[in-house]
Amino acid sequence: MNRTIIMSWHGQHANATDAEVSRAYVITNETVRLGLLELSQLPNVSIGGPVPDYTGILGDSHFCLCPKGASSYTSRVFEALFAGCVPVILSDDLRLPFDEEANWANFSIRWPMKRTGTELYDYLSGLLRQRPEYVLSLQREVARVRCWFDYFGLEEDPLQCS
Repeated sequence: MNRTIIMSWHGQHANATDAEVSRAYVITNETVRLGLLELSQLPNVSIGGPVPDYTGILGDSHFCLCPKGASSYTSRVFEALFAGCVPVILSDDLRLPFDEEANWANFSIRWPMKRTGTELYDYLSGLLRQRPEYVLSLQREVARVRCWFDYFGLEEDPLQCS
C-alpha cells in the first residue's frame, strides 16, 4: 500500500481554542493528546487539531493514533479501521469490543500512554523500515476484520463477517 504518512492524529485537546473543549480535557487530566502535539514536526507525520481533510489523511497513514477522549473511550479506533489504517491504541484502560472474536494483537498496536514521545515515532517508523511484512500483515488483518465494526453490514451471519 502506497501510504506516505507514518502516523497521524487530528483532534481536540486541552490547548484547544474552544474554552469548553479545553476544560473537558483539563478536567480529565488528558495529557496524551498534548504529548502527541509535540511530535507534529517530525518527518512524514500528520498531527494536530481538527482539519478538513481528516479522512484523506487517515487513508494516507500507515498508523492512526487513537488516544482516549475525554473519557477512556475513543471512536478513533473505528475511524482507523475503516480507513485501512493500523490503530495504535494509546489508552491504557480502553476495553476493546469483540475481543472474544477478534484478536486485536493481529491488527492493532497497544502502546503505553506514558510513552507517547519520540519513542513511539521511532518504533513505528522502525517497523516500516525493518519489518514491512509485519506492517502489511497488520493492514491485511484490518481489512479482514473491519466488517465486525460496521453496524450496517449486510452479512446474513455476523460470525461469518470475516
